[in-house]
Amino acid sequence: MEEIEDIFVAAKDYLRNLKARGIQKDHILQSSTLMLLDKNNMTRQYIDDYLQENQIIIKDSIDISDMDLLIDFARIGVGVACVIKNFVREDLENGTLMEIPLGFPIHKREVGFAYKTTTKPSKSLAEFIHFYKTYR
Repeated sequence: MEEIEDIFVAAKDYLRNLKARGIQKDHILQSSTLMLLDKNNMTRQYIDDYLQENQIIIKDSIDISDMDLLIDFARIGVGVACVIKNFVREDLENGTLMEIPLGFPIHKREVGFAYKTTTKPSKSLAEFIHFYKTYR
């Protein structure tokens, strides 16, 4: 099992533009173009639950099918993207993207995978298991 953390990020210029329009830090999500994964995605469903539980009403959103595309759009200033923190660690460290502070943090999640050990795995599964074990 691995722990993942969902966060909202945006480019500095996008956040500067919001500030210039008088948008307060605690209203960034409601006042931005929010970029989220498609509604059928488990991460999206988790984030929709978070938004509903915290009574955050989104006015403008874009559904995107790919996490890499979400990140690219955030980098060029299209809006605020909900991404997995590990995927943008470098962008956060070098200042390309900024994490949006939240009044209520999004709880971390655990992800993992399961496979039958009673049957011989396919070559691709065996390679994936090897990769996973050596990556950790």
